[in-house]
Formats: sequence, C-alpha cells, structure tokens
Amino acid sequence: MAFFDATTYSPIDTVNTSESILDMKFCHPNVEWNETDRVTSDNVLSAPTYRNLNPIVTVGYSGAVTLWKYDQKTSKILRVQLLKQEESSEPPYFLTTLRGSVVVANSHGMLNFWKSSNLGTRQFMDADMRKIRYAIMKDSNELILLARTMDRQTYIKCVDLNRKSIRYQQVISAMFTKIVPNFYDNLHLLVGANTIMLATLNSRNQMIPLANNSLDEKNVILVSGIKNSFDKKSILLAEKNGQIVLAEITKNADDDYSLHFIELGSEKSRPVVLSMLASDTFLIATKNGSSTIVKFQPESADLRYKRVTTFGSFEPIKDTVVIDSGFSTSLVTCNGGDNEDGFLRIFKHTMHFVAPLMIPTPNVTGLFNLKLQLNSPFDRGLAVSTEESTRFFLIYGVIKETRTTFSAEPTRLITNFPHHNCIVQVVPSKSLIFIPEPQTGIWRGVAEVASTIGNIVHVDHDVASGSIVYSSGNVVEAFSFSLGPHENIPTLWPQTNRQFMTEVTCLSYLSKDVINTFYNARQILVGLKDTREIQAVDAVTLDTIRTFDFPIISPFSMTSARDYFIVSDVSGTLVKCSGYENAAGHFEIRKTPTPQKMCDAFQTTITASTFPLVISKVNMEREYKRVGVGSIGAACSLELEQQGHYYALSNGEHVRIGRFNEAAQIIKVPGSPEKMAYLEDTKVLVVVTSMSQRDSPNPYNRSYHFIFMDVAFKFLKRFDLEYLEKFVGMSTGKFIGNETEYTAVLSRRQTTTGSFVNCVSLLKFVRVPTGSTCDRLCTMEIPEYASSVKFNDGFLFVIVAHSTYKLDFVNGQLECLAKIPTKTGEPMETINENKDLQSSSAQGASSGQIIHSEAKPCASVSNDLISVIDDGYYLDSYYLTEGLISDSLRIGNGMVPRGRYWLGAAATNIKTDRDLLQSEFLQNQQVFFTTDTGSVGMILQLNSGWSQIIEDITTAARTRAVTLGEVSGLQHEKNEQRSSTPCDYIDGDFFLSKMFSTSSRIRE
Repeated sequence: MAFFDATTYSPIDTVNTSESILDMKFCHPNVEWNETDRVTSDNVLSAPTYRNLNPIVTVGYSGAVTLWKYDQKTSKILRVQLLKQEESSEPPYFLTTLRGSVVVANSHGMLNFWKSSNLGTRQFMDADMRKIRYAIMKDSNELILLARTMDRQTYIKCVDLNRKSIRYQQVISAMFTKIVPNFYDNLHLLVGANTIMLATLNSRNQMIPLANNSLDEKNVILVSGIKNSFDKKSILLAEKNGQIVLAEITKNADDDYSLHFIELGSEKSRPVVLSMLASDTFLIATKNGSSTIVKFQPESADLRYKRVTTFGSFEPIKDTVVIDSGFSTSLVTCNGGDNEDGFLRIFKHTMHFVAPLMIPTPNVTGLFNLKLQLNSPFDRGLAVSTEESTRFFLIYGVIKETRTTFSAEPTRLITNFPHHNCIVQVVPSKSLIFIPEPQTGIWRGVAEVASTIGNIVHVDHDVASGSIVYSSGNVVEAFSFSLGPHENIPTLWPQTNRQFMTEVTCLSYLSKDVINTFYNARQILVGLKDTREIQAVDAVTLDTIRTFDFPIISPFSMTSARDYFIVSDVSGTLVKCSGYENAAGHFEIRKTPTPQKMCDAFQTTITASTFPLVISKVNMEREYKRVGVGSIGAACSLELEQQGHYYALSNGEHVRIGRFNEAAQIIKVPGSPEKMAYLEDTKVLVVVTSMSQRDSPNPYNRSYHFIFMDVAFKFLKRFDLEYLEKFVGMSTGKFIGNETEYTAVLSRRQTTTGSFVNCVSLLKFVRVPTGSTCDRLCTMEIPEYASSVKFNDGFLFVIVAHSTYKLDFVNGQLECLAKIPTKTGEPMETINENKDLQSSSAQGASSGQIIHSEAKPCASVSNDLISVIDDGYYLDSYYLTEGLISDSLRIGNGMVPRGRYWLGAAATNIKTDRDLLQSEFLQNQQVFFTTDTGSVGMILQLNSGWSQIIEDITTAARTRAVTLGEVSGLQHEKNEQRSSTPCDYIDGDFFLSKMFSTSSRIRE
C-alpha cells in the first residue's frame, strides 16, 4: 500500500501487505462515510505523517481480512489480523464499511462482520443468497446485497446485522449493478448497464422512474457519488469504453426527478477503479495498469477534464521469462526497487491447493460429502472409501472421525437425495437407504436392495429424478425411488436391466442438472469396452435412443452437465461432446499424458490422475485448469457453514481438505532483481540480483549475484561476480557441436589503473543429486563498449555500437570468428535471436516502412515478425523483409504491416518467448511486454484461422456504429483505426481474458 500527501500527491511511504489485495476501505469509527461519499480531509493524509490516518481494512485474494492502524506509541502502522485465510469463506469477496463497522460478503451469501464497538470479535451469518454481485452498507446496522437471477433480473436483499435476520427482499425486472444508499433521504439510487432509477427498497417497494431513465446505450461499470444541494445531486459514472460521465439528478417542484448527463472526458482503456477524492477530484485506474488523478469542472469547457498526475509503479518489473516444467508453463516476473529486496511473481495455469486440514488415509478409492441435517445446505460429513473399508468424519471447524450407522464396506456411492429426505449408500453387493430419526437426528437404515447382477462396479445417480443406475460386467440395472410399505419411508425399486454386447466401462446420466437439481435427466450414457460407441439409453426402459460415434476406443470415465458431457480413455485423451440436442454432437479433443478419472464436485469436475485437472461445469469456455499437486486419487466438494466452498482431495497417502487459489505465487529473493534467464535442458531459472555496498569503493556501489532455482523455485546454487565487476547482460544457449547449455555473462570490470574493460564470461551450471555447481569457465575482453550479449544459431554474439562480434567456444576458450558491421538503415543494433532487445528508435509509418524517431522504444524480433513500441504507447508489428536483417538471417519477401495496438502505458521491456498459451488459433511464440505502471501484457500472434473471424468482428463493429448514429470521439477513433489497418489484434472493445476453443464460440 502506498501513502501520498493529499495536497501534493507526493509519496510518503509504502507498507508491504505480504499478499495481493483484492479491496480496501477506510474504517471510520466516528465519521458517517462510505465508498459513495466524498472523502474529507480526515480520511486521507494531510501531512507527511500518519497521525490523521483512520484505520484501513483490506481483504486479500485469499480471503484474509486485515486492519491497519497508526500506533501513537511506536509511530508505526500496526497490522491486526481480523480473519485468517483458513477461516474465510469462498471467493469472490465484497468489502464494505460504515461508521467503523466492517462487512465482508462472498458470492454465496456468507457474511463475516465486525461492529465498531468491538472489532476484535468476528460475527457471521448466512444471508441465503447466491450469485452476489455487490454489497454496501445502508447504515451501521443494515447491509444491502445485490444479486443476479437466472432470468436476468436483480435480486435485492437487506440484512439486519444486529438481529442476523432479513429485513426485506425483492426482485426487480431489470439488471442493476450498483446501489447508492440514501441518495435522496430514504431513496436509493440503482444504476445498471443501461438504466438508472430511484427506489425505496423496503416493504412498500416504491419505484420512482426518472424523467429520462435511459442511459442511452451507456454500459456503466463503476459509480462514485458526490453530494450537492438538497434539490440537485450528482453522481460520477464510468462506462466500459472509458467514457467518464457526470449524471445530475434534480428534484423538481412537483416531487418528480429529472436526469441530465455531462460527458467529462474519456480514457482509452477500460476503467477498473473510480474513486472520489474531493468534490472536483477523482482517481481513475484502467485495466492496463495506469492510475491518474483527474480534476473536472463541468461548467468550464477548458478545465472540464484535466489530468493532474499519473502514478507509476512502486515495484517495477525488471524482466519476464516463461519457464517450462515439462507438464505446464509459467510466466515469471522479477519485481523490486533498486535499494530493497525484490520478489518473483509466478503466474501459472495450475491452481494452487491450500489445505489447512489433513487426514492420514492411504489407498483411497472414493470421497463423498454428506449433509447430516435435513434441509441444510451445508455438509457436515465426509465419507472416505478405501479398498477395504469406509471411514466417516464429522467436519465443523475441525475434522473428527466418528462411528455411524452407515455401512463400513467399501463404498461405490453415498449421497443425499434431498427431495426424498434420505441418504443412499451403494456398496459392492447392495444399496442401502437411511433416514434420520426425528428426535435425535441419527441416521438409521430402513431398506436395502441386493444386487442381482453381481458386484457393483460403476454407479451414477440423478438427484432431480431420484434415480440410480449401476453396472457389473456387461449388465446395467436402473432403479428409482418410491414409497415403501411403511408411509414416508422411501425405497428403491428396480425398473429394468439390460445386457450389452461387451463390458460396460463407465456410466453417466445425460444432461444432468448438477447446479439446481430440478431438471430430470431422461437418458443414461453407457460406455462399452473395445468400441467407439457411446450409447444413450432411456433412463427408465434402458432402450437405446441414439448412439454417439466417439473418436476414442474403450472409454475409461465420463461426466455430464446440462449441455455437454466429457469422456476420457486410458491414453489420457479427453473428448467433450456438446450441441447434441438436434445433431450428432460437436467433439472437442484435449490430450493429456495420463488417464483421467472423472470425480464430480458440484460445479466442477476434478480428475483423479497423476496429471489432475479441474473442469468448470458453469464456465462457457469449459476451461481446463491444471491442479498444482502431484497426483489425485479421489475428490469431492464440501459446502461448509463457516468456511464456504472447500474441496477434499486424496493424494494416495492423505486426504487434504482446502480450496483452490489462483492468485500469483510470490517468491522473495535477496537483493534487487536485475535480469532472468531459463536453462531449458536442466530446467533451471537464473535470477541476477544486486545489493548496495555502502562501504565499497566500487563506483557502481553494488554487488551482483546469480541465484539458480529449479522449476519449483527451490534454491539450488548462488554464484557471485567478482569485486568491482558490474553486471550488464546475459543470455543462455548452446554452441554448434556442443550439447552443453551455457550462461553467457556480459560485465564491466575496473582495472588496477582505474579504467574499465568489457568482459564476456561463460558459466556452466551442473545439477546432480548430491548438489549443484556453477563455474566460470573462461573470460574474454571486448575492446569496445558492449550493450548486450545473445546466443543465436549456435554462436554467441556481442553487440557494440556499430558492429557485432561473433564468438565460438573452442578448446575451453572463447574465440572471435568475425566482426560484422551493422548495416546502414537497420532499425536495431541487434540480430534475430527470438529473445528480447531494448534499443534505439523504430517506429511504424503508414507506408509500411520502418523509420527512425527521437523516441527510444523497445522492440522484439521473432522468426518472421518485428514488434516495436513507440513513444506514443502504440505497438506496431511488421512481417520482416530482407532489408531489415542481415544476409545470414534472410527471411521472406516483402513486408506486411500486421497491426497497431494502443498499450496505454510506457513500455519498459518486450520479449518474444516460448508459448504460455496453447490454442489451435495461435502460432509461433508469444510476445510479452511490461509497462512502467507495473503491468504485464501479452501479444498473441494468430494464425490464418482468425482471418475471417477478425473480418466478421470488425465489420460488425463498424455496422453497429453506423446503426447507432452519432458515436463518441473515442469510439470514432477506434473505428478509424480498424478501417485503416489490416489488424490481427483483438483490441480493447473485444478483449478476451481466455482463448476460446472453437470459431463459433468466438463469434458468439
């Protein structure tokens, strides 16, 4: 957290929070204020001290809640932990404060809150509300929650925190995203994507439409309030396209209200933060990482939208690298200032699993969650089945094994059937039904059905229809619930059984409703051995209705959701089938290195495998994410009352209970990071750091250290440069005819006479089970000032002002083979080597030629593409021609401009590196750039499969702009760019956070 002077905006100090912060709010014990009010002088630092600082509450991505306050005795900021990570509920989190009260809500309605009278005592309650989008305090005792219903309506609920009860609730037939409480006395302002209105939000349910309640196609995403006179109030709106609008609402004489808009200005990128600092000053931050203080005066045409200052990064990114661990790739950034220890931030496709609870249980074959109280949404029990028996555990804050009336035989399935108020357990020889005793709540067995087809192997169930199906060998048998001979005691009645031609290898109900459990599954999928067919049979008669011809043989496991199902085979191939309602189905194939057994876990599927995956059942893209654990033998989900949504995973020796964390991993390193490189053969990351040496006569006043880490970021070895030796650059690679991978280091040394020489050294890192070594093999002096060193095509190149030295490694020494002059007119003093470079000027002109400018942008060269970022924050990409590179690296004929993209911030580094994202629409390596605001961007080079898609999207954008008539200046500028550039980029209007799997889904 960074603290600034409220008048000059100059930095005062920074505080390390030790984790990524999701949100923060001031906590004002004696000030009536919330996030929609203007900030008074008491709420910010008015002098370079902390004495006037009100307490600050932060919520991290992990769910931890922390209070920060100034201590008068020590004159320091103290950190008070209000809620630990393991005690928090499921993300995402919504933080709101008012008059010293603090509330943290999650999207599933679990509330943790603290009252101003005793911030040390946490209280919690379940608001019984799902898909929460927004939370805000109405007053110090009442909380307003806003959620979205399935039919795109808005569900609003007011919670009394004192009584832990619901004051009122209502559904509004419009989509609202923000609420400003008490905008006019007891009237609250509701703002949505394209509508705005006033409402009482109480039992009288009074709705007051404004004279002009349409936002005129405005897509509002942020709201910040300003209080004015009694009859006229204003609110600031930020639109998705960057437009900043002032909405003035006036109360007329006859008690109706009118609405008037004033367009103040615009940002070129999507706003993510909008915060009022004073009546004419606000802070706006955008998705590309820029943060700006803006003053506005609506009545002044000249000063309507004036930028005061822009904040840079306090932890600048020094370098990026993509590492490949063999089963996944990660993007690593090194961050930190010049005179403090830095850190590495690791972005992975894998999901970290944080497990505060653990049960030592080997050879687990199945995990099952149990609700032990009728009509309770929370799980209190966990059944752990092994090859010999089944153990049962109670979970309530802690986990404890318990004796129950359930069978201790190995369990194929045990689950709640809430529509029938019972639990069904399937063991190899039979099915058992349990109901709770009304007085004690103890579950007792009331019926059992013996298997008539032998030992049960595969089983699936459908809660909505009250049905179970299982198989043994090549026989399938289906059951359904009905009332037994005694009233209100359910039993299972066999419907029918069927014999197939070959052994049944997997079963699943088709189109199973795993979210709401209201939609009856009417068909069962049956996978058969040594065949490509998946048969869909009637859930009652087991007659074949249709057959899917799958591109795999002998399915191994399967799972189903409302609109798709996934089948795996023993080779690890996953095939997803969708769009099968009126057709044969659309197949999407994903290959993995090991077999994947599907374990249903509520809204996700977790695969039991040595290469485990998490598959979302509610995400449109059906994204597959790697689980960051060694292996999984079984899995299930748990909905816990205090902690929220958890998962139980078995790794062969233990059952671990925790949840997934997708936040970036942070690794601290000693010293300030300077540069990184990756040794691909040994899979080792090299990080160069520097430390200040106050008493050293070294003119650079720093010592330099090479830290070697494995792909799990464990320390392996440290190598130090010599005294009075300054690090300049490095590169990793091999020489022709030599399979050893070296690290080339470019440095400057001070001689005994006080002069400086440029040196190139070779480091050899050797990793063995007993330890690791790093030796400097040789050093060669370069007579000219060298700017960088690069491996390329089996040689080492040292780049100087007007030429390039070409080196080879012969007989243990570096040898200069040639000195190559730089061609006149070349845009870069470098060569094509698929890595990064920072050099003098190159800027794209509309004529398709590279011209020089006085700016000093950074650029990247790949096999056939040059990407240049100019001083206007624009990225221009060009396919290379012969004239831009040396004769020995000639590529292609003619140069084609590939596109122009506005980055939104000054770029400090750009690098073309190995693939981080894999998709059928991507080709070659991917380009990563960093900005001075501390952001990381990625540029995807798209293959020809995108050509028609891009044309369709840009045509649709132009058509929409024409049909809407008058467009904003910002939108007009973007449309002009699209019209004049054959762009292969997805720009800000079509920003995609994930790569879609099919062209039809991209168009959607």
